[in-house]
Amino acid sequence: MESRSEYIIGDECLGMEPQLDDQNYHNYGKYLVPPVLSAQIELMATSTLLHPFRKEVLCVLQDFMINKKKPCWFSIFLSLFILLHSCAMLTEFERRLAVKWGHEVSLLSVLIALRLILVCFKLLLMLR
Repeated sequence: MESRSEYIIGDECLGMEPQLDDQNYHNYGKYLVPPVLSAQIELMATSTLLHPFRKEVLCVLQDFMINKKKPCWFSIFLSLFILLHSCAMLTEFERRLAVKWGHEVSLLSVLIALRLILVCFKLLLMLR
């Protein structure tokens, strides 16, 4: 939900027309959720699910890594993979947006991604 355009499935399409502007667009022919509704759903999910568990998950992950709990290596690897994937999606989104509007691609997001990758490698090395 936090990374893709949402679209309506079913007979009720809120009186909207399908997206027919660009045949090469991945949502071509689908009924896109209005941006305001999508933002409200994302806000509700973030405030009720992600933020309440954020500190708890980070504390458990930190405990795994500091105490070098090798049986938990897959949880650590998966968590780092999700972080890196989220970073990659964010930088790709920013790149596409810059290209779409004719702007130069910012190196800031790329530098942030590289820094995150280095941190992840350092964390994985701690498990050795």
